[in-house]
Amino acid sequence: SMRNHLSGFDEEGATAEGVAYWQFGFGFYVYFAELLRERTGGRIDLLEGDKIGRIVTFPNACLLSGSKVVNFSDSVERIDFNLGLFARLHSRFSNVEVPQQQPEANQLFTYWANTSRLMMWTLDGGDAAEAASTAEASSSSAGGEPVHEDYYFKGHQWAISKS
Repeated sequence: SMRNHLSGFDEEGATAEGVAYWQFGFGFYVYFAELLRERTGGRIDLLEGDKIGRIVTFPNACLLSGSKVVNFSDSVERIDFNLGLFARLHSRFSNVEVPQQQPEANQLFTYWANTSRLMMWTLDGGDAAEAASTAEASSSSAGGEPVHEDYYFKGHQWAISKS
């Protein structure tokens, strides 16, 4: 089932469903992976590998400002991010950006898995506020000019250019 889930991502780590579906589906994958890693004392880690590394950074390409994202498929243009999920991923993958958004009471709170990770992982070693301020600082060059970012997802034929 887990391998099947990962097959929905192309080799660049993108999903045709966009960031909202990434957060939902890959979020539950991460919840399970972290529980399994903890229960096996780190012997089984489903968040290892090159493809996983590309999947975890997929939202970086789609994050715009605040809660706005580049949306594809039937995805919405604003997402209420689970900052706990992003904080945990940032603690494991330093190149994962934490969205600059305050937690909001919304659909995240309809699932205990989302709510508990929002509470525990935002406060647990993966400080979302610190990671978000680091991401904000890195979004400008030393001279204060915006950094230009280009992403190309060959598998889905998407080009995303931000500046």
